[in-house]
Amino acid sequence: QSSELHPHNLMLPLFITDESPDAKEDIPSLPGVSRWGVNSVLEFLRPNVENGLSSVLLFGVPGKVEKQGDGGAGETDDNPVMEAVRRIKKEFPGLTVACDVCLCPYTSHGHCGVLNDDAEAASTTGPPALPGLSSPGLCPGWL
Repeated sequence: QSSELHPHNLMLPLFITDESPDAKEDIPSLPGVSRWGVNSVLEFLRPNVENGLSSVLLFGVPGKVEKQGDGGAGETDDNPVMEAVRRIKKEFPGLTVACDVCLCPYTSHGHCGVLNDDAEAASTTGPPALPGLSSPGLCPGWL
């Protein structure tokens, strides 16, 4: 049995920043990859969607949100991904939009999960913020 790879099998990863709605910040360690503002990402996406792009995966790169130990900033409207999802779905309603739910961009300590008082991963019950970050209600138009 052979396998085939088509554009509809791929998701384009996009990094969304809150530095400016019109931002396009090249990432030196990833040639050809940029961080996008909530406006500039729409212009970047337009020709790609016209050429058959069917899905994207958004990663938040917040610089202005207040980071907390529990990563709760990821659930707020100040999170640049939330606004990007709303704008992308309005502009491209047929585009599948997925969001990274890792907490590291939103925690004050930079770890992917919630830490307990001993600065160890509080993994016995799972990070309480993850259900909120992955909620369709928080990401309107999710998938």
